[in-house]
Amino acid sequence: MTNLIPKLRAILYSHEFFIFIAYFTFATIIAHPLLSDPDVGWHLKAGEYILSHHEVPYSDPWSFTSQQRWYNISWLWDVVCYLLYEKFDMSGLVIINHSLYAATLTFAYRALLAPLKARQEAKLFALIVAGACLWETMYFRPHILTFFLTILCLYCVKNSAQDRGRRLIWQFPLMVLVWVNMHGGFITGFTIVGAFAFQELVNKNYAYCRNLVIAGVLGAIITLINPIGIYIFPGILRTLHSIITSSIAEWQPFTFGSTYGPTLFVIILITITNIKTLHVSKAEKLLFYFWLFLGLISTRSMILAVIVGMPMMTQWMSDLMTGYRRMPSMPAIYKGLLVILCFISLTEYRIYIQNVLRITPSDSVPKEEILFIKENYPGLNFYNDYNSGGYLVFYAGDAIKLFIDGRAGTAYPEDILRHVIAFNNANPDWTKAFELYKIDGVLLPKSTLARFDVALYFKDWKVAHVGKSYSVLVRPEFFRGGKNENKETNYSFN
Repeated sequence: MTNLIPKLRAILYSHEFFIFIAYFTFATIIAHPLLSDPDVGWHLKAGEYILSHHEVPYSDPWSFTSQQRWYNISWLWDVVCYLLYEKFDMSGLVIINHSLYAATLTFAYRALLAPLKARQEAKLFALIVAGACLWETMYFRPHILTFFLTILCLYCVKNSAQDRGRRLIWQFPLMVLVWVNMHGGFITGFTIVGAFAFQELVNKNYAYCRNLVIAGVLGAIITLINPIGIYIFPGILRTLHSIITSSIAEWQPFTFGSTYGPTLFVIILITITNIKTLHVSKAEKLLFYFWLFLGLISTRSMILAVIVGMPMMTQWMSDLMTGYRRMPSMPAIYKGLLVILCFISLTEYRIYIQNVLRITPSDSVPKEEILFIKENYPGLNFYNDYNSGGYLVFYAGDAIKLFIDGRAGTAYPEDILRHVIAFNNANPDWTKAFELYKIDGVLLPKSTLARFDVALYFKDWKVAHVGKSYSVLVRPEFFRGGKNENKETNYSFN
């Protein structure tokens, strides 16, 4: 007991504990509502399907337009998430999501920054920048695991010099086995191993280089241990190189101001970059600039540049701070702040029970409209916009046959995606899909229905339901009465 108290005090006063509590509290206060990302819905429903049918579906069970194989490259994430959802409900998932966010940044500090011979202020500065960048992507989706496993992989590879990579021969394939069944981001691990293998080849450490190559080759073989085998790679390509990616914000090239965290990151890079620093290995530099290049092409990759670049940013900032007075390891103000943060964090569950908007943003999620369709128009083929697809899957399951959802290229052929783009861009031939696929009804944002070309096409359809931001329309022959809560609309069909 006498030894327990000093150990407990050491944990409570550690930087790691402070970082976890700080970011957990930060997420509690200003986090994204869990369902603000519609992909969360279909991930949970996919997990339910796999557990109830004891198989990963070969084709899409919810859409009437999916004519290709469904490359579910996150099936294990789906299963785990649904099990957690069954156990803890949606409020529990919110807390788990925030814990993953805080744990990722805490582990990044412990694994990548704490071992550095750099100023503590510089380490915390890099961590703050990383936290700002990760916050914009910390939805309850499988890329969270890619961030965490990237840190773990980088940590293991950096420490593999102790035994010239012998332990990495089994560590890396084990990571890949989990990674490849969780998310397509497992490719990141191979860039890390490859960069360090190249560095050791240049340094003529051939034995070390050989072990890194062996680890990489074994990892490549392990990638085939997944439900779709070698088709995991076409699945990844469908995600990266589909016609719809040009219409999805996270796949767009980086632009200043589009996302605040990465914008801050790039500005800091321009300000403090020191390419000639001797404190960072060639492999880390190679990794960082490789992912930075990909991040400038696609904003989604910028977070990986932030993660692998944290040690570099720390060293740059530490060099910049040379001559300044050092910060104490744990100032008194930290202790007071820690007490406040702990108090706020302990009240989180009550916060989410009282504030349902943290779970379901009422204006952007057409829950009421979907439940109306499920009750009054089951079995009909509905056209929906890209963002509402995940909600349709989650709230209606197979009761409503939808047109598309966030799985996009991994579940839908290019012809379907072209129809979606044609509708979004108001191309003259956007109506072809309605006749080709015999669409019976639509669930669309009211702002979309207010477009002149759309209103003209739907002038003979019946308005079945008008919600806060979405409306439900059906062909006259299927109309069974409606529910219009808002008498005034932004469009008129009669």
